Amino acid sequence: MNNHLALLNWIRNAAPEDQPPSLLKLETHLEQRHCEVDSSAFMEFAHLQRVATEKWGAERCAHFAQVLRKARVKGKAPRQTAWEKAQKRLGELPKDWHHAIAERISRSMEGKRSKGCPLWSAAHSANVIRALAGWVDHCRSHGLPLRPTGQVLDRYAAQVAERASTRTASDYVGRILAGMTVIEPGLTSPACEFVACDWRERAEQEGAITKTGSQLVGASEIYGLGFELMEKARKRRLRGIHAARDFRNGILLSLGAALPQRARALSALAFDQTLDLPDAGLVHVRIPARMLKLPEDRKNGAPFERTLTSQKLSESLLEYRHFYRPLFDRGSICSRRCCRPMSPSAKARSDVSPGM
Repeated sequence: MNNHLALLNWIRNAAPEDQPPSLLKLETHLEQRHCEVDSSAFMEFAHLQRVATEKWGAERCAHFAQVLRKARVKGKAPRQTAWEKAQKRLGELPKDWHHAIAERISRSMEGKRSKGCPLWSAAHSANVIRALAGWVDHCRSHGLPLRPTGQVLDRYAAQVAERASTRTASDYVGRILAGMTVIEPGLTSPACEFVACDWRERAEQEGAITKTGSQLVGASEIYGLGFELMEKARKRRLRGIHAARDFRNGILLSLGAALPQRARALSALAFDQTLDLPDAGLVHVRIPARMLKLPEDRKNGAPFERTLTSQKLSESLLEYRHFYRPLFDRGSICSRRCCRPMSPSAKARSDVSPGM
């Protein structure tokens, strides 16, 4: 009998009061089976978790999911920074433009301020290059010079507005002119400035058109949906990566409903860094200015800071930290603060052993 069947039979014959297999034992077992049957070991192991969950419950068998995810996840190359992504896009521009744009990016990265040379953020740098690349394609396809004129720039903006929106056209015109003044210092064109001003005014008058009233969702509905996802995670038959994902998404929805610039703020959240639980029922959020959508000159300014009062949200964050966050990886998930006394409802879930 192979070791997989031996462990499966042991689980089936174990009593409910017995302890599930320990984390170390499961890691050793899966490693051996992977050497013997390759990727089929993952399917076998998932079946072991299902059988064990029927015996001991989802909470006590959650560590099965940790073992399976650790074995499946492969190392990834380090992610490029936003600045590296912007610099990589330089290849989309004519070669004789590279030096000027690269120098402005370099000065912005170092925070070197000079008169008439505003700092660019990484996102703005990438957007300027993207707009310039679109302008170059347009000019080359129509046999036009790359230096913009008011008439050609206005015609190009109209084409962008037709494909996208007036706001996008206004943004593209502004970015093209911002890039060209770097490529050709001292370049001035009253006609181009008039076009930029005209499209900016059109965009302001038109306003945002991406959402209609019927498409907007109130913050309270988003908040409630988050807790529905968390409850869905609790009711899953298996405590695995899918349950952890549902609970995490629920946390992000409910917490995000109370934060500005949600996409940026949520990506910055980390326990004991930008997110803290100072006391029962309290959630403290502190987002550094460098992580918010602000002009580069204000990235060193005051952070966004807020303390939310919500017993339900505070307990859910604590539950996520203890029981669901560890299912993703072995990151920093515990501190003295996270071990403070819990409410009766949260404590009831923590009294179940995760396995020996």
